[in-house]
Amino acid sequence: MCILAGVFGPMINFSFIFGEPIKTNAINFGADPFWATNAIWCLTLFGGFVANSCYCAYLITKNRTWYKLFAPRTASHWGLGSLMGVFFMAGIVFYGVGASKIGVLGTSIGWALFQGPTIIIANLSGFLTGEWKDANSKAVKTMIKGVLAILVGIVIVAIGKII
Repeated sequence: MCILAGVFGPMINFSFIFGEPIKTNAINFGADPFWATNAIWCLTLFGGFVANSCYCAYLITKNRTWYKLFAPRTASHWGLGSLMGVFFMAGIVFYGVGASKIGVLGTSIGWALFQGPTIIIANLSGFLTGEWKDANSKAVKTMIKGVLAILVGIVIVAIGKII
């Protein structure tokens, strides 16, 4: 699963890189150039929605757990899930706008600066909520080294853009 995630994770960025004709068409149809990258995201994320929804529906059906979606005390889960969706979409939209403004290297620099903090915040959140409490020390040290490597990479990218 991790290998598949690594292979398919950057596909969102590839859709942005190769979606320039979609953005151009959106502008030609009257979209504000500042927000035109959203046309790319509509197509890209719809494909991911279909795949993820079908797989989730399959698992929920297989495990006969549809009833759990509306069980008592699940309202907070729905709220938090919705909030995650809002934050994800905001990040994607502003990544698209920012990468467009950076220029030729926008999709390289922008993606690194988008993904790095996403990974760091996810790991930090997991650490603060106790997700890592039962992990052995080797796993925690590996996670910390990974976060530090990402931070160093962000600094290098930022310095490289300045120079």
